[in-house]
Amino acid sequence: NLPAASVAENSDTVTTRYWEGFPIGFIDKDSHHAYVNNHVNIELYYFKVDENKFRIVRFLVEPFSIRHNFVDALYDDAQEQGGR
Repeated sequence: NLPAASVAENSDTVTTRYWEGFPIGFIDKDSHHAYVNNHVNIELYYFKVDENKFRIVRFLVEPFSIRHNFVDALYDDAQEQGGR
């Protein structure tokens, strides 16, 4: 098992943490609302062992969220057909 490293940044510090897995979200300290990350960047660091063999030596995981705005397809279809 290779632990993942996550980089945490704020206005004062940059911290690298190592743990098994990675955070899937967080709870806001002020509002106490829970937020779930919907994307993740993974950076793999590896070296070549043989012609067709590679070994992962480190990886960084950056979980984050992107706000998506989806149009309700059922609602659009109903409007096009004269529905509500």
